[in-house]
Amino acid sequence: MTKLITFDITNTIIRVMGSVGQQYANVAGIYGLKADACNLDQSFKSAWKKQNAQYPNFGCQQGLSSYKWWTDLVKNCFTEAGHSGNDKLLTIANHLYVHFSTCKGWEIFPTSVCATLDEIKRKYPTMKYGVISNFDDRLDKILQSLAIRHYFDFVLPSGLAKVAKPDKKIFHLALDIASVQPSEAIHVGDNVTNDYFGAQGVGMTALLLCHVGQSVSKEVDENYVIHNLSGILNHIK
Repeated sequence: MTKLITFDITNTIIRVMGSVGQQYANVAGIYGLKADACNLDQSFKSAWKKQNAQYPNFGCQQGLSSYKWWTDLVKNCFTEAGHSGNDKLLTIANHLYVHFSTCKGWEIFPTSVCATLDEIKRKYPTMKYGVISNFDDRLDKILQSLAIRHYFDFVLPSGLAKVAKPDKKIFHLALDIASVQPSEAIHVGDNVTNDYFGAQGVGMTALLLCHVGQSVSKEVDENYVIHNLSGILNHIK
């Protein structure tokens, strides 16, 4: 019997509004810095890769705060985009850290999320619902700002858990919080490695959320691929 459903967050329940580069450019413009959104999108990918390699999981094991991790990344992003030495970069980074702590930086995705969660909770009122996400310590606040925090009994971001998907430890932490066995739990997410194989590795039922236009790895059992969250209903025991 299914007693727990856990969800990934980014690109499963919410996503960045527009693009990172566009939001960075918009905030930079407030402080008189003209920056190209496309260039920032590219430099963000590069800066993220370097930052995550040097300080994995938001630097939580190296004593970094999420604020320090992100403001450094933002400054590096603008520097790589050709804006090195600008005295406004720290101010812009501070603004963006707060900006992405609220609903201003995010949107519920897809738009059917709330209706689907309402339906699942109505049909299974005693079920427990949680979040397992590779995210920093602002996640709870973001979900509150988006008015969807109430859907979940617990929120477990990797930055607070100090371990990230696909490590089995973060899934076991979630199972312990809910006091359920792996065979009694479903995990849903859009990342093959982090979500599908990560959850499968601890014995949970793993569902891969595949959005329109996305291809599915041959390693994934097509019976466990869903194209919208309502597909979860077919897997509840």
